[in-house]
Amino acid sequence: MKRLRYLLLFICFWVSGCLFPERFSAEIAIHKDLSFDFKYEGILTAIMARADETEQGHISSEREREMLRWAEELKRDPGFKQVNYIGHGQFKVSYEKHGQLDKSFAFVAKDIKLISIVPKKNNTIEIKGLKVSKSRRHKLNVLGMTIEGDLHIVSDLPAIQHNAQEFHASESSTAIYHWHVASLTDPAPRLVLSAL
Repeated sequence: MKRLRYLLLFICFWVSGCLFPERFSAEIAIHKDLSFDFKYEGILTAIMARADETEQGHISSEREREMLRWAEELKRDPGFKQVNYIGHGQFKVSYEKHGQLDKSFAFVAKDIKLISIVPKKNNTIEIKGLKVSKSRRHKLNVLGMTIEGDLHIVSDLPAIQHNAQEFHASESSTAIYHWHVASLTDPAPRLVLSAL
């Protein structure tokens, strides 16, 4: 059991706040004026709470109180439109953000980027999803953690490259990219747009 604790501490250094996105639906719109809209709905799981449940068969009352405090902290971020603690270390959340791409944006946090939007110096915008290394996949699997969700990106900027599973272009030059992430081993979504 001590080994599992050390493993979890390592993971928590990797995951800001120890929250991991298990189920989600996310939408991004990137506009010609380099503004963006981001929407996320899904389940974020506290890794340490999951560890308690895996190790002890339940989450301690102290950990449950900590989860309720985390819910209150998340609610302080104006981007979170809904934060409900639903038990088992899980939070049902709804998040929205509108902004300009004069700097990078990452959700859930800078340390764990389920989705990041990064303007580059070469006049491109890179949008990428979470990539989980083989060693980290194993550590998350030990806890029974998975990931599943859908990512939709809409933009009227031309694409330089992408690995979308589905792609549709309209006559108005708007393109729709779609990824379904079904497991920790799936390739991370990636799209590079020209900002010229």
